[in-house]
Amino acid sequence: MQASRIAHTVARRSIPVATLMLLAIASTLAGQQPARADSGDATRGSDKKPKPWRNSPLFTSTKPLELTLSANWRRIMGDRDTTKREHPLRAATISYRDSVGAPVSLPAQIRVRGIWRLQNCQFPPLRLRIAKQVADPTVFDRQRRPKLVTHCRNNDEYEQYLLHEYAIYRMHGIVTPVALQSRLARITYVDSASGKPSTTRAAILLEDEDNLAERLGGRVFEIKGVPQGQLETYETVVLGLFQYMIGNTDWSVPGLHNIQLIQTDTATLPRHLAMAYDWDFTGLIRARYAVPHPMLRIRSVRDRLYRGVCPSEPDLTRAIALFNEKRSAILGVYDEVPDLEPGVARDGREYLEEFFKIINDPRRVRRAIVGDCEPAS
Repeated sequence: MQASRIAHTVARRSIPVATLMLLAIASTLAGQQPARADSGDATRGSDKKPKPWRNSPLFTSTKPLELTLSANWRRIMGDRDTTKREHPLRAATISYRDSVGAPVSLPAQIRVRGIWRLQNCQFPPLRLRIAKQVADPTVFDRQRRPKLVTHCRNNDEYEQYLLHEYAIYRMHGIVTPVALQSRLARITYVDSASGKPSTTRAAILLEDEDNLAERLGGRVFEIKGVPQGQLETYETVVLGLFQYMIGNTDWSVPGLHNIQLIQTDTATLPRHLAMAYDWDFTGLIRARYAVPHPMLRIRSVRDRLYRGVCPSEPDLTRAIALFNEKRSAILGVYDEVPDLEPGVARDGREYLEEFFKIINDPRRVRRAIVGDCEPAS
């Protein structure tokens, strides 16, 4: 997992034949594979011409969505086997009030997901699933499989971690379109048997990966072993810089660890992009449980380590200019997250400001970014 060190900037390299063959074979397989069993509006494996993309009403507003989620939570909490690729779907009911205040209630299904959080959190992350005919007239139109990032533990400290993670999702969308849309929610969890609420906590509704791929004109590309250097170069440099900005080392492109690959549907020359997610182990959040991998040469998640691809000078210059251009918008996210404590926001701004000092100092760029990059192989 440790990033390779080099002493100079590495220009864009030619793609090895073996990797070209892997991508070609994988692209063919991806085109032949059926859509996911619980996918929303995916058209993979179909001869139908895809409809023009339009956004879901779930993500056309940044106002926190007040929801009630009713289910058999005792049964759901028992779904903890992390060796399973997918856990069973459980019945649930989602309730909220629409834009005019009218009550809306719709049947749904939920399942637990994740690995670390599933093992270690009192309350696991979830995936929602809503039938098309049920979702169409609601806020979940065209977003029937959103992920739900939950509070992990039922206390205010962990809720601050979640609110800060929501801020990072917003920042990610500022610097790249290869980012999941997000919506903050306030969810009351109700036991379906007794009808009694257990708690009300903040949560994050995340765009389904298939919808993101559709938005980018492509498809999810579930192939491991693809090196960073074989993806679109500039977009991958932006990804590496963003991870460095927030102090994240908990990701891997070849291992698809907190990374999803997107292949654009271009027959002659498909493009491959990496989309990142899951930010609770970042130095920016500084969760009490977050520690770096022991193979990395850092002691704390607050210590930045660049694990991105080695950039060409033009791509690095362009990427640094992008982050400088978006600096005010990135820092301004802290003013838009309700209930985020002032001390958390102040600490976050200071941590980000240090990043901007680094990228605007050529000597520090050479030492911290060029010197720690991953060769394109």
